[in-house]
Amino acid sequence: ILLNHQDGYLPWNDVTDFVGELVLFMRHRRPAAVITFDQDGLYWHPDHIAVYERVVAAARALGPDAPPVYVVTMVRGTMSDIVDAAAARGWTAPEGGFWS
Repeated sequence: ILLNHQDGYLPWNDVTDFVGELVLFMRHRRPAAVITFDQDGLYWHPDHIAVYERVVAAARALGPDAPPVYVVTMVRGTMSDIVDAAAARGWTAPEGGFWS
């Protein structure tokens, strides 16, 4: 499911609305499982961390009716390896910073 929340602002905006939308989705669709980011957002991306937090909050709100929540993880250092490989091929980070 793709919800309509502004990219880059998930840690701060619509927290209650976002959790509520997830609760309603889980209640109505009754997924067999929910897959989300791990608590580190895979590579400390603020939006990914916020998604993890909202999904866990929604599942907790459902109590025993919650589907199992699985998280996606990467081996520590994977993103550094990806950035290094991209840089070796000529990529440079944006002037505004890595997340800009």
